Amino acid sequence: MIKIKDNDIQIFIVDDDELLIKILQTKFKQNTNYKITTFTSGDDFLSFYKNLPKPKKQVHILVLDYLLKPHEPLQTSKNGIHYLQEVKKINPDIQVLLISAVDNPDIAIQAQNSGALAFIKKNENAFLRISNQINFIISDLQLRKAHKRSLLTRQIFFSLLVAFALFIIYIFISDLLSS
Repeated sequence: MIKIKDNDIQIFIVDDDELLIKILQTKFKQNTNYKITTFTSGDDFLSFYKNLPKPKKQVHILVLDYLLKPHEPLQTSKNGIHYLQEVKKINPDIQVLLISAVDNPDIAIQAQNSGALAFIKKNENAFLRISNQINFIISDLQLRKAHKRSLLTRQIFFSLLVAFALFIIYIFISDLLSS
């Protein structure tokens, strides 16, 4: 199986709760070698991400809060769904996990319809669920790469087989014509 290295994983955490950012950052650094970049604002993240070169080998994973400005009315502030849609325009391959203290199935459905891989409620199990989702993302990508490599190997094998068969037919026909 093709292995994705921990240092090829880039995690972006966007949350206005600086304590949660520190907790997630600490837990990731204790358990992995992932590259972690944090933001307290969706606008700051988008400004940064727009200027980042598109990843070739790196896997980009965004852990994004739904309510980035909880003290502002929902109608006037941008929420995580808005930022999710914007970042997907920049890089459709980015894997997004939307997190929120608000436990609303409608938000979860809207997040998944906008391209989020999962909606995770902020609670004492949030890090474990985020970590499990990241492990799923990595396993899925490794499986896809292995499948792609397997298809390429089969294509090369069958191309060589056809070339060999044509060569044998050519030799057989040229022997018939020369005799």
